[in-house]
Amino acid sequence: MGAVFKLPVIHVENLADALARLQLRFQTRVVAADAHGASTIYDVPLTGNVCIVLGNEDAGISAAVAAVGQACAVIPMRKQTDSLNVGSASAVFL
Repeated sequence: MGAVFKLPVIHVENLADALARLQLRFQTRVVAADAHGASTIYDVPLTGNVCIVLGNEDAGISAAVAAVGQACAVIPMRKQTDSLNVGSASAVFL
């Protein structure tokens, strides 16, 4: 069985609000994957309580979700590659 059947998954109406509550209740650092992020994944601490937020390849994450995060991290890529699908991007982050 795949990990999706073993990991806790929740569905929320407002992701930005849910992330803000997660930060307060569990002292979780929210890191947003952003193609225009100020830091690379190598510069952002990804240890401890961390929630990595990834958007879709076309639109990415919303401005409201990005604003909740403590960091926006980019995956460094060669000049010819402008994006990864969300599955590949999540694998790189992990």
